[in-house]
Amino acid sequence: MMFDGLKGMASLAGMMKDLPKMQARMAEVKEHLGDMKLESEVGDGVVRVVVNGAMQLESIVIDEQRISTLEPGQLQDLVRVAINDGLDRAREAVQEKLSSVAGDMGLPLPPGGLGL
Repeated sequence: MMFDGLKGMASLAGMMKDLPKMQARMAEVKEHLGDMKLESEVGDGVVRVVVNGAMQLESIVIDEQRISTLEPGQLQDLVRVAINDGLDRAREAVQEKLSSVAGDMGLPLPPGGLGL
């Protein structure tokens, strides 16, 4: 039993030694999250949004020729749904990227992921 504790401490010491390198790698990955572009299209193409991995809305494109056929309030609903779907896609993509990088570094992720 005592040896299990010592192995765990040795493993922790090894991770602590590599901590600056790990932190630098994660910072580098986070810096490039804004380069990830995720698109969501709703209403059969009436509204299209692009969201980046930094959870920022990059663009909204609305097919102006088709909005005249919409009911009142429908355009707002489509925009809301498109943005929320884009943000969901961005969260999933970021989670995948960070999980991959953490796995490459041998870091365990908390249960349930990163809570993005």
